[in-house]
This record gives sequence, structure tokens and C-alpha cells, in this order.
Amino acid sequence: YRAFAPSALSELMVFVDIAPNFQQLAAETLQKQIQLTDLNIKE
Repeated sequence: YRAFAPSALSELMVFVDIAPNFQQLAAETLQKQIQLTDLNIKE
């Protein structure tokens, strides 16, 4: 990640960098599941 950081810290920094992407993906997936469930209930 960064040349000056120890490997364990580099791994943590990479995780922190990508965490918002995973949160956004999870939110979108949850929204799709809610919509599908709502459609199935209405049928």
C-alpha cells in the first residue's frame, strides 16, 4: 500500500480504503432484496 507502512498496517489501510465500497454494495443489495420481497408479497 505505502512503502513506509509495515505490512500489517498496510493491510488495514487497504481495508479501510475499500470498506465504503463494500458498504455501498451492501446497501444496494439490501435495497434490491427489499424490492423483490415487496413485489413477491404483492403477487
